Amino acid sequence: MKKKLIAGILLIMTVLMLCAFKIPEGVTVNSYSDNVDYMAKMEKCVAEGTESAMILGTIYEAQRNMKIDTLGMQYGKTSIFADSNTVQDVTNGFKTARSTSNNAGKPVATPALELKQYYTENDVNLIAKVLYTECRGLSTVEQACVAWVVLNRVDNGGYGSSISAVVTAPSQFAYYSGTPVTQTQYNIALDVLTRWNLEKNGQSDVGRVLPSNYLYFHGDGRHNYFKTSVNSGSYWDYSLPNPYN
Repeated sequence: MKKKLIAGILLIMTVLMLCAFKIPEGVTVNSYSDNVDYMAKMEKCVAEGTESAMILGTIYEAQRNMKIDTLGMQYGKTSIFADSNTVQDVTNGFKTARSTSNNAGKPVATPALELKQYYTENDVNLIAKVLYTECRGLSTVEQACVAWVVLNRVDNGGYGSSISAVVTAPSQFAYYSGTPVTQTQYNIALDVLTRWNLEKNGQSDVGRVLPSNYLYFHGDGRHNYFKTSVNSGSYWDYSLPNPYN
């Protein structure tokens, strides 16, 4: 019995490892932007080298492959992230692909990029708790918008100097330390933080779903409505591309 239990645990661990860099549950890739260089975005994810960057890389890779199929482009599709089990596997696979050819079919070297990390695991959990309390059950994009409000306030500087300070400040968000961290809210928080981190490192078009000047929201029990100021009567119209459709 003990041997069977150990074997079962090892099997579960193996399955989890094999699923490490799959697109998170609840996130569906069915759109892309014509003017985005997804290979460059994938390259930055590889350079960052974190698990969250690998997950975002799988999304960019899927968008690139969709773009190639839809537009009939003569570039080779890849499955570097989707087929890899470790960060090193992704790094090796990407170096091989990039050293062979770029999008134009010409040899290209892979530059060494260093990305600064602007969030911690605790930040992911803090935002996941806010999402659980403020908007669980709503669409992924609406929950992501709430996460972006937190980060917009951090960037604004007038609401707290860190994610923790903004989330836990009185009368800002419905945050309770004992709130459970569920997988759905964790995945959304990690996705938004990964995009924000790339933006903080100078990358554009990271897949924002809420502009940086939207700092407030309120709900009616069915949806949340986002605005730029407390007294504004104008609300966000979700006009940015939705990466979660």
